[in-house]
Amino acid sequence: MGSSPSLIQKKTSALTCMTRSRSATISNRSSSDADRQPPHPLAHVSLWLQRIVNTHIVVVFGRESQEASRAIRKLFEDQYRLTSAEFLFFDVDEPLCDEEERPPKQLNDYFQQETGDCILPKIYIGTSYLGGIEAALQSATSGHLYDQMRLWGCPLKSHNSIDTEIFDLYE
Repeated sequence: MGSSPSLIQKKTSALTCMTRSRSATISNRSSSDADRQPPHPLAHVSLWLQRIVNTHIVVVFGRESQEASRAIRKLFEDQYRLTSAEFLFFDVDEPLCDEEERPPKQLNDYFQQETGDCILPKIYIGTSYLGGIEAALQSATSGHLYDQMRLWGCPLKSHNSIDTEIFDLYE
């Protein structure tokens, strides 16, 4: 754990340098060049996702979790360059994942059985439709991102508690 902060700091500082150099390049361009290639509407979300998702296991569960896995991986890997997060997918139709109980307490038993560890993932993403994460992030750009994320989840209380950060993107 001692090396994690320095690794995250290196990632963040590298991303910051890249962002600054891109900003300088964009500012030196003419207005016609800027108009030709507008910034991505979710560009400011990328750094937040880099810092959070690259260091955690992400559990995705929903009615189309198996089908959504490809769309979610494409969104995170292609659009946000996130490749080091571990994704686990569950279907709410399976007994493991009770829709009325999100995240399900059965996940704790699952992780203990599979890994011998009671520690739950810090981030859960629930999606009930393809492209749900992208749609939710797009809606967040219209307001204050931090407040929107807080509405989706609850504060992190304990690593081995069910009260971890939950980003529930069900409509």
